[in-house]
Amino acid sequence: MCKKWTRKSVTWEVRLKPEIRGSKRYFFSFVSVFLFAACLQIITPTVALSDGQSWTSITAAEANWWKSVAYGDGAWVAIANGSSNANPTTVMRSTDNGMTWSNNFDFAGDSTSLISANFMSVAYGDGVFVAVADASNGQKVMRSTDGGYSWNGIQTSVDQWSSVAYGNGTWHAVAYSGGSGRLMRSVDGGGSWSTVNTFGAFDNAQWWSVSYGDGVWIAVAKGR
Repeated sequence: MCKKWTRKSVTWEVRLKPEIRGSKRYFFSFVSVFLFAACLQIITPTVALSDGQSWTSITAAEANWWKSVAYGDGAWVAIANGSSNANPTTVMRSTDNGMTWSNNFDFAGDSTSLISANFMSVAYGDGVFVAVADASNGQKVMRSTDGGYSWNGIQTSVDQWSSVAYGNGTWHAVAYSGGSGRLMRSVDGGGSWSTVNTFGAFDNAQWWSVSYGDGVWIAVAKGR
């Protein structure tokens, strides 16, 4: 299933994808990118320098469960599951089109909760990187305004954030908290977040991803 919004992100409607497996409905999305680190157990980023036809494996800053990558402000930023390693690296950054990566960051006093968080998604928009985590305590959101070098944690009451995106001047994220799916929204560059609405009959669905394009926000989930 997916949710679709047009214009002001106030009203969302549920759309069911007509592909059914057993008793569940799924919405599948396939995206081609030129740099990725978001496959299960990918421990090194892979880079395509031109048209995406040929790829080169690059050594990561640390062997970890790298889950999401984004580009902005002259830098690539990748995030990982910090809890999967005794000495985890939550973030790595590249300024040479993904050829080399650094994990030297400033977490602005939030290093313990940010490094140990299970970050799921990172995105860039309007001068800000925002990353969200699947966590039941500590920081669930972190943001950077200097190209991904220094990060500040944002405390929220909502748990289990899974995806974040920027578009049309706002940030949106999907999460799951208290047995309900949540659609979160920020209008101040990810500094604070509010719940837009719940998902009605699909409140207990696992919402995995949200994205923006051509005036439309779409969120997708695994069926109930």
